[in-house]
Amino acid sequence: MFKPPLVKVASASAVVYAITATVEMTAPAHLSSTEVAWLVKPWLGAYVHTFAPPSLPSAAIFVGSAGLFLILVAFYLDHCVVDQPLWAVAGGWAPLLSGWTLLNLQSAFGAWWVSVDINHAGFPLAYCELFVGGVVVAASWLVAPELFNPRLGRLWVAAIVVGMLVVPFALSAVNASPTSVSLAIVITVGAALIIGSRAESHKGGSTDRSSGLPAES
Repeated sequence: MFKPPLVKVASASAVVYAITATVEMTAPAHLSSTEVAWLVKPWLGAYVHTFAPPSLPSAAIFVGSAGLFLILVAFYLDHCVVDQPLWAVAGGWAPLLSGWTLLNLQSAFGAWWVSVDINHAGFPLAYCELFVGGVVVAASWLVAPELFNPRLGRLWVAAIVVGMLVVPFALSAVNASPTSVSLAIVITVGAALIIGSRAESHKGGSTDRSSGLPAES
């Protein structure tokens, strides 16, 4: 019923999500801050804290954002992506989905939060997963754009990746909410995919006509 990329990503994401949830939420909830730091700090450095859940409307927005993101990714993988290598699935898609989901769920309900201290910046573990996953997925897209969209070349892919990096920084300058940033990224990527596909199709049709060959249907 489902194409291989979706099955691979769903299976790998479930494993990564279970591990991350155990390390970041389940284990800290049953241990003191000192004990959690002792378990994680020798390898990464960590601190633990709690935070109060937001209002009900805000919590609903966070949960809805996580659910919408998963639906969009599942639809994209099943309808647009031909296949993905194992390194892109395990190192990219799985941590990307796990990190995004956990960040939104923690923000929605309030939970124990294990933050990994990278260069003393205190990035949350789920955020680190989200960042690493996004970088690996972008790399796999640049390596083999035809697996994502047969019509897009590397120049269009590079432009989309740059746009995904520029939009969050631009919105952070005006103190936009995380939900607004996520929505802006989704709109940017969607619009770029549509415009890029049409532009490449038009270019291909013009080339065929100029060479006297029938345009592809």
